[in-house]
Amino acid sequence: MQKRRQYRIFVGSIKSEGYLEEWIYDSDNNVLIKSRRRLHLPGIYFLALSPDGRYLYCAAKQEKDMAILYAIDITDSTSLHIINSIYLQTSNISHLQINQAGTRLLITLFDNGILLEYMLCQDGSIGELKESCDFTGLIPGENSKNTSHLHSAFFSPDDSLIAVCDMGTNRLNILETEKNGKLKIACSWKSMMLTPLEPSAGPRHTAFSPDGKWLGVAMEKSSELVIMNLKEKKHIMRIPAAPINDENLPADIKFSHDGKHIYLSNRGFDSIGVFSIRTEDNELILSDLKHIKTKGWPRVIDLGKNERYLFVMNESYKDYWSGLEIFRVDETENVLEKVMFHEMPMATAMAVKEEE
Repeated sequence: MQKRRQYRIFVGSIKSEGYLEEWIYDSDNNVLIKSRRRLHLPGIYFLALSPDGRYLYCAAKQEKDMAILYAIDITDSTSLHIINSIYLQTSNISHLQINQAGTRLLITLFDNGILLEYMLCQDGSIGELKESCDFTGLIPGENSKNTSHLHSAFFSPDDSLIAVCDMGTNRLNILETEKNGKLKIACSWKSMMLTPLEPSAGPRHTAFSPDGKWLGVAMEKSSELVIMNLKEKKHIMRIPAAPINDENLPADIKFSHDGKHIYLSNRGFDSIGVFSIRTEDNELILSDLKHIKTKGWPRVIDLGKNERYLFVMNESYKDYWSGLEIFRVDETENVLEKVMFHEMPMATAMAVKEEE
């Protein structure tokens, strides 16, 4: 007998009277139900789930120039429990990322141009600050004061590299860890580019291929997908993210676990771009691009562990709908089949836990 599969979807709202709440998607019956697990946490920017699915990390705005990061235990089926929290002097935590071992947490501070690395404890609590890397003034003559705006930081699959998107200086920095545990820049954007970038191309999010050979970059302002060859430390491909560039802002990007597809969210053209990938003679080839339309501005996408469904959080913008959209993934045909949309006013953040 086939086991019943369900998805626990944690949703956060940016509103001052905001919330963290849980929704349960029963894929067998295509039913979405709000559970009773809920916390009053205003101003949520971003959510990140630990690899073992036991803990949730929540970045939220407090008063002016202050943010708070929560560690939350989600193992109790009846309630959500805050384990601990830390305050950060910033007006905007732009991204959270946890390594595969669940021991390191990266935090990017958009306005400050600072990357923080905290250790995570076995009980899920946020531990000591391991590293603070200030990208403001990091490159003499280019990074003047307050020009660095970090949008995200992502670990490579083996945790050896960190890709940091700096939208303020239009740079992608690849960091590696030295023997003493300190982070250093292994290579940076301009040294990897074969052709010049737009003055404000705007690297936003990245995705490593499962084997760590390739890096996809969502360029928000120039509306491009850029592919990097990490071994040779150069870019190999730049293609439009959508049929239109004007007012299209790519946001999130994911590789499939088998490395055969890239999923890219487009805000403005309002779609998920699905790219098929193959390699020939150690060269990466993208083909069969499809755009699957969304109901609103797709800010966050999540494939879950088994990639049967693609979950999309559409953010509120002008007349666009804010809410959760769910697509069934058909990899053989390289298509997404929409199965549900549920309006969630002012929702901005999402994390998905898949279970049987």
